Amino acid sequence: MGFQKDAIVNINIPGAFQNSTKGLVLKNELKKLPDIKAISFGNIAPAMNGWMTTGITYDQSPTKESLTFDSRSGDENYLEVYQIPLLAGRNIRLLDSTSEMLINRKGLELLHIKDPQDAIGKTFENGQNIIVGVMEDFDLASARQAVKPVLYTGSKEGYVLHIALDQSHPENWKNTIDKITANYKSVFPDDELDLKFLDDVVQNFYTQEKQLSKLLSWAVGLSILIAGLGLFGLAIFTANQRTKEIGIRKVLGASVFQITFLLLRNLLSLVAIACLVAFPIAYYFMQSWLNEFVYRTTISPWIFGLSALGLIAFASLVLSTKSVFAAKANPINSLRDE
Repeated sequence: MGFQKDAIVNINIPGAFQNSTKGLVLKNELKKLPDIKAISFGNIAPAMNGWMTTGITYDQSPTKESLTFDSRSGDENYLEVYQIPLLAGRNIRLLDSTSEMLINRKGLELLHIKDPQDAIGKTFENGQNIIVGVMEDFDLASARQAVKPVLYTGSKEGYVLHIALDQSHPENWKNTIDKITANYKSVFPDDELDLKFLDDVVQNFYTQEKQLSKLLSWAVGLSILIAGLGLFGLAIFTANQRTKEIGIRKVLGASVFQITFLLLRNLLSLVAIACLVAFPIAYYFMQSWLNEFVYRTTISPWIFGLSALGLIAFASLVLSTKSVFAAKANPINSLRDE
């Protein structure tokens, strides 16, 4: 996704920007905990439910056009927490007179700039905001959405603490969370702690896919059961229809293997025809679903080849059960019945 999401904890500060001062107090206390590698104070995480956009005037545009960016803001530790690399320039510094900004690679396209280094020093809003660095792209939501232009603005205010835990000692996380809770209660005694692990938030982006996966698993299982029963019934029907033929072939010296192969050959040809009909339809629907994602895999032909082999193997197992039984039957009984 272009940023670190594992072992990242987000804490929402009650009262939003009104409690920025208390948020900074809590940040300074949490920095003392040994299992916290980095901590930042600002607004939302790189990827989060909901979004924030800003319209800003680009000073170097001949028409002084207003450009729309997704926005993030906070202190100079944000990139460290999320391990977002810089492509050019430097990280922000919190200044009183000018707001320093970072722009992502996608944002360069809005400015019609190809080389990240050329973006350094470009300004917005009559020089009130200046680009000091270019960061790598990162996803703002699920893989269904394309990367968007992002501006990260240096700010001393915020309402979210971004905490990177020490991944080398996950056994200490529970104790660290307990200490975070205690520190939070000392600063906000009347408010409940709103703490989330970022990887859980990211997983929630794919709730629909998880539900679809469960539904398909049940559907596939039911389909296999129905197909197995259908194939077994077809094997019984075919064997009963060809009882006399099987008896004559056995009298003439045909082996069990030859008779079984004869029955399977005709039945498996129907399975092959079913594959030829089903695979193009399956490919169409699979490709239509994948097209909903910006980042997607490709459907390789070998997937259908393996599926066909699996189906034939499954059908052979089911059909051979009755076919072998029919081939082993006493031909005298078969011919007497006829």
